[in-house]
Amino acid sequence: QAILAQAISGQVVSAQTHHSRSSLDLLQNLDFIMGVIKISDQAAFDKALEDAGDKVVLVDFTAVWCGPCQAIKPKIHELADQDADIVVLEVDVDQAEALAATYKITAMPTFKVFKNKEEKGAVVGGNMEKVMALVTSHK
Repeated sequence: QAILAQAISGQVVSAQTHHSRSSLDLLQNLDFIMGVIKISDQAAFDKALEDAGDKVVLVDFTAVWCGPCQAIKPKIHELADQDADIVVLEVDVDQAEALAATYKITAMPTFKVFKNKEEKGAVVGGNMEKVMALVTSHK
């Protein structure tokens, strides 16, 4: 929750300093932030897992240049927006190389599920049915 509050307050400050943004634009960005938490380093990752408590955490290891990552992204964001019992984290492997290396990410997208800070399973590739099966099996 603290990460979310920081992200929201950062977004509001950003929106206030860029007067060309519309209110709708700001709301869309806030929805994006509320649904999926962007993670940039190990400390933020550890805090997000801690804050999640006993909720299922779905981690999307992604890259902006990855076609399959971009194709599945709207479905992952929809899941984050619709299911309050799931915490969705997004890790850009190019911005968080050490974190990607720690979790041995060699292909994108890779989805990992955690519960109570323990890794429970992974899906490599953009197959939403497999991602949902993994998430559901740990709820």
